[in-house]
Amino acid sequence: MKVVALATAAAAADIMVVDFTGKDSATTHKWQAQNDPVMGGQSYSSVQVANGLLNFTGSCKIVPSLKAPGFIKAVTSDGLFAKFVDVSMCEGIKVNHKSENDYKGFRVSFGSAHAPGGGFFARGYKANIKPASVGEFKDAVIPFNTFTDDWNDASGDPVHTCAENKELCPTKASLENLKELSIWAEGVEGDIQLFVKSISGYNCHRADGCDSSAYCCPDVKKCLTPGAPCSKTSTCSDGKTCCPLTDLCVDVGGDCTPDATCSSDEYCCPDVSMCLKPTNPGVLCNDKSPCAPDQTCCPLTHECVKVGKACSP
Repeated sequence: MKVVALATAAAAADIMVVDFTGKDSATTHKWQAQNDPVMGGQSYSSVQVANGLLNFTGSCKIVPSLKAPGFIKAVTSDGLFAKFVDVSMCEGIKVNHKSENDYKGFRVSFGSAHAPGGGFFARGYKANIKPASVGEFKDAVIPFNTFTDDWNDASGDPVHTCAENKELCPTKASLENLKELSIWAEGVEGDIQLFVKSISGYNCHRADGCDSSAYCCPDVKKCLTPGAPCSKTSTCSDGKTCCPLTDLCVDVGGDCTPDATCSSDEYCCPDVSMCLKPTNPGVLCNDKSPCAPDQTCCPLTHECVKVGKACSP
C-alpha cells in the first residue's frame, strides 16, 4: 500500500486552485456571466460548466458611448464569504485553456483591490492572458508580478504596473484568499469561445520546512535538492556537495528541522510524508533498473528506498 502511494507521487510544486470536475469543494466555485450592458454596451456572453470544463462564449462589441470595445467576463459568484485555495507561496497562476480563435483580449483578475486614484470600476488585480492557445489545451503562465490593480476601467489596459510601483502588486493577504476570480474578454472587438480546464498556482513553496523538490538532511539540518549521483570521495560540480545519506550531489538550501520520527539513516519525503531509507545510495532506479519487491523508487531522489513511518516534512 505504501509502495503504490509513493511510486505514483509527483514532485510537483503546483497547487490546484480551480477546476470544473466538482470532485473537490476547495476548488469548485459557482460561475456566472457579466457583460458591459451595465455601461450601455451591447456585448453578450454565457458561461456553462460541464464535462470538467468552463465554456465561456460570447461577443465583445463596441460600446456606443465610448466608441470602443467593452467587455464580457466569466466571474465567480460564491458570495461575501468566498474561500479560495491559498496561493501566497506561489510564483503565479497557470490557466489551462483552449480558445477557438485568435482573440487577443483575454485577461484574468482576482480580488477587489482598488489603486489610489484608480478608475471607479477598476477593482481587483488584473493581467493579460497572452497569447491565448488556439485549438489545443495549453497553460497560460502568468506571474503574480505582472498583475496590477491600477488599470483603465474602459479598456482594461494597465495604467501603472507592479514593476513600476510595488504598491500596485498583489498583497500576501490577497493571495491567501482570491475571494473573486474573473476571466475577461475585454478591449478587443470580436466573438469568443474559451474553454478552461483548470487554474493552478505554480512554483509554490512550503510555508514551513523544505519545498517539495528538496528533503531535510538529518545530519546537517539543511534542505537539500538532489541531483546526479556522487561518491563520498568525489567532488560535485556547480557548487553542489555530496550528501552522505543519498550519495547524490545536492544544492544546499535553508535550515530545516528533521522529523524525529525518522531515524538518522532516513529522510522525510515531502511528497508523501513518509520516512524513506535509501537502500542503494548513489544508484538511480528506473524502469530498466527496478527496485526489489519490498522497496520502491523515490520520485524525488530516483533511488530505491524502504518506506517507514509517517512523518511531517
